[in-house]
Amino acid sequence: GDAIPRLSADQQPLTAQAGYGIANANSTVNGLYSEMLKPAIKLRTLIDLIIRTNGFYWESNFFASSLFGSIYMTLASETERVVSTVENTCQVDLDLTNPNYTITNLYHIVPFDTVNYDDGNNFSLASDTYITPQGGTYTLEARANISIDWAIGAAIGDTAVVELRIISNVAVASVQVTATKTAAVTTFVSLVTQGSALFGQSDAVQVVQRVIDDQASPKVDDYTLSFARFTVRQAPGG
Repeated sequence: GDAIPRLSADQQPLTAQAGYGIANANSTVNGLYSEMLKPAIKLRTLIDLIIRTNGFYWESNFFASSLFGSIYMTLASETERVVSTVENTCQVDLDLTNPNYTITNLYHIVPFDTVNYDDGNNFSLASDTYITPQGGTYTLEARANISIDWAIGAAIGDTAVVELRIISNVAVASVQVTATKTAAVTTFVSLVTQGSALFGQSDAVQVVQRVIDDQASPKVDDYTLSFARFTVRQAPGG
């Protein structure tokens, strides 16, 4: 029989769409996970068995070619498949309330309150958590608008760092923006962070934020989260 080929991201049976999953060169969390593996058989072997079992034989340059001999057919069911189009999309907003925070330096989960769309109802407003419905590569983006109220003793030129992160059991994305005190008592900051990561089934994903202040000499009195948005989509080939 044919020799068993070395597993590779660019040949059957593990061929991945360029830029996604194990073929995403820009991701640092790619790997080969159990849910990515499906039973498979060489198509030529299957056709040969069908023909010979019924008392026939075949002669074909195409069937005998290396190309046809390299094609595998998965034996998975219709629910066990690699995503071929963008799906499992979700978008939630924080726009009905404006939570205010007096504690700085600690991460706070963004309390989303509006579901714009959610294929499969995978986001829980009760826990502010997205649960991945299946393993694969997901692209995520978080946005937030934060207004900082400076302390009475804060001077023009004082700074505080505002951070927005997408977190899970794998690193996803984060951004930090430095807010600088001006003559105004309030400074407005907008943040955007996005990234792609390979998740397993039922992984929990959240968005958190914080303002990093000088604990020895606080410059921030409080801050308000005036808007936030979290968008998820599963990439094709993931």
